[in-house]
Amino acid sequence: MNNPEPPASQPPKLKVGIIGCGSHGQGHIKGYSEIPQAAVVAVSDLAPEKTREASLAYDVGHHYTDYREMLDRHELDIVSLALPPAANLDATVASLEAGAHVLISKPLAMNVGQAKQMIEASERCGKRLSMGLQNRFSPEARALRRF
Repeated sequence: MNNPEPPASQPPKLKVGIIGCGSHGQGHIKGYSEIPQAAVVAVSDLAPEKTREASLAYDVGHHYTDYREMLDRHELDIVSLALPPAANLDATVASLEAGAHVLISKPLAMNVGQAKQMIEASERCGKRLSMGLQNRFSPEARALRRF
């Protein structure tokens, strides 16, 4: 009698948190929602109406007006920042220290000193830090790199 192998279990989805729920942040939510291996579990924005709107539009279970509360309540794999550059440093360091990898919309920081602080926090925490450049992963950019 042959015993079929049990079906391979699906790896758990990456838990994503978004900080910044304006139109740019909602683009982040939409993008992550289209990735089968990711699940947006929480969003945060200073404006309560933006967090409610984003959580309802994209069926996100949790929304906060303080990203630190979001970071305290959820073990996130990735935090994606859609903030004004002046707010990136604090949110980045807090997210890295909470144990998440961080993706920041461009520009990364207000100046080189802030960028260095972010990189140092990333290295200290053993987490990845990346800046979103929309064309980095386009088919055309990939073809150019291969060429």
